[in-house]
Amino acid sequence: MNTNLAHVDSVAQPLLELHDIRKRFGGTVALAGVTLSVAPGEVHGLIGENGAGKSTLIKVLCGIVKPDSGAITLAGEAYSPHMPRDAKARGLQVVHQEFNLLPFLSVAENIFIEHLPRNALGVVKRRDMNTRARAALDAIGLKDIDVRWPVERLGIAHRQLVEVARALMTESRVLILDEPTATLTSRETERLFAIIDDLRRRGVSIIFVSHHLDEVFKLCDRVTVLRNGETVTSRRIGETTQDELVRAMVGQQLQKEMTHSTASSARSETVLSLVNFRHAQSPHEDGISFDLHKGEILGIAGLVGSGRTELLRAIFAAEPPLSGTLMRDGKPAALRSPPRCDPRGNRVRHRRPQGRRADPVDADRRQRHDGLFDRCVARGPARSKGRKCPDRKARSRSEAEIWGAWQKRRDALGRQPAEGGSRQMARAEAGHPAVG
Repeated sequence: MNTNLAHVDSVAQPLLELHDIRKRFGGTVALAGVTLSVAPGEVHGLIGENGAGKSTLIKVLCGIVKPDSGAITLAGEAYSPHMPRDAKARGLQVVHQEFNLLPFLSVAENIFIEHLPRNALGVVKRRDMNTRARAALDAIGLKDIDVRWPVERLGIAHRQLVEVARALMTESRVLILDEPTATLTSRETERLFAIIDDLRRRGVSIIFVSHHLDEVFKLCDRVTVLRNGETVTSRRIGETTQDELVRAMVGQQLQKEMTHSTASSARSETVLSLVNFRHAQSPHEDGISFDLHKGEILGIAGLVGSGRTELLRAIFAAEPPLSGTLMRDGKPAALRSPPRCDPRGNRVRHRRPQGRRADPVDADRRQRHDGLFDRCVARGPARSKGRKCPDRKARSRSEAEIWGAWQKRRDALGRQPAEGGSRQMARAEAGHPAVG
């Protein structure tokens, strides 16, 4: 057990209790001593930086991963699930951050996929299934969704709530929500919080995993902080502050210093400028104006639907702008298509379509080839301006250099094969962009 806990707030009669849980994957220590307890009807926040061990702990609780040592009790009895089915049979449900819905099946079929109601001949009783699914959605406020619709027709927020409805179809005593608000709007987040409050009143214990401390303080009764696979502190919300939790997560005092200006030498070279730049979805006649300097990271923030993606697509020439000027290195740039945009040094790392998961079988292979494909195929021989696509040997050497750098970076961090943003960043890096 970790003896360096700053403070652990105990619960007299916990429903779920973990004591000194440890897990290693080869030479990588994923859990180095996690201890926490959750009371009946409690919303317990679980926070920590990326790599702190939250995901591994969830996998241990739901039976995907078996811990090397430690003890878990659920309702006073030993708890050691060998598979997710065992966890569900004991009343522990998980709503994972990655969706586990089947897009081509209906909402009702997804909700009952593990226990479809059947008659004596084994035929699915669809009317009964749809009626019960309708009641499940009504219970969480999804009255505008037809349970006969295929899931692929739903938006990301609705899919998240369908996952919650599926988890609540069984008699759940413990519900684990892994980043449940990551894809929700503020209105949908409030709806989810209302559902959680109702579950709390019904005596369901909830482990709420989130990176948003404001949500943790608004919703949770207690919070546990993990760092490097260990429990650092477990406190009642009313007895701690966000600053204390941040210090516990990072292991050091953070200095809140905002730099309002930078040295003139660092801002001397402007690589990209927008002047009254309007994209197709822009409602303002003045458009958007900003300067991007060499070596600078410029953040573009806004709510869903505010036009962030449309702006980047217009800069990348994937969509024609309505008006305004785009300048590269102080000169107006008339970019007509992404292939012509690429040689000038602009790169866009697109968001992965939300709610869709990458194919794990050939993800690494695609990542190795994507960057080379952009440089050799997408431009085409007519647009290469005399530059020939490298032959197979040269292409293999270039590919090995690009992918080798990413492999070394990944291995140094002890991480699994790159996913999502890492794959796309490797692809963008292959083009040696000036603006990314």
